[in-house]
Amino acid sequence: TVPNMAVGFIIGKGGESIKEIQQRSGANLQVTRDHDVAPSALDRIITISGSSSQIEEAERLVREVVQLAVSKQSGGGGGGGGSSFESSPYGPPAGSQ
Repeated sequence: TVPNMAVGFIIGKGGESIKEIQQRSGANLQVTRDHDVAPSALDRIITISGSSSQIEEAERLVREVVQLAVSKQSGGGGGGGGSSFESSPYGPPAGSQ
């Protein structure tokens, strides 16, 4: 599960981020839709399918995006839009922020 507030970051504008996670990991991701979740739910379910290594990589990438979303929600970070993976497949460059 991921926090509801991070789902938009995971999907990205026009589905860009989730497509990139799928391309990079080789796994398939499906996010529970808004109307399938109770209005009071704090989390959403992401179903990941693929080989164990594909799933592990997809989980790592999703965690990375969730951390980014949480830091942006708490006022940390800043900067421009675009994919959350632009700078590096391993997160922001060392020394940033």
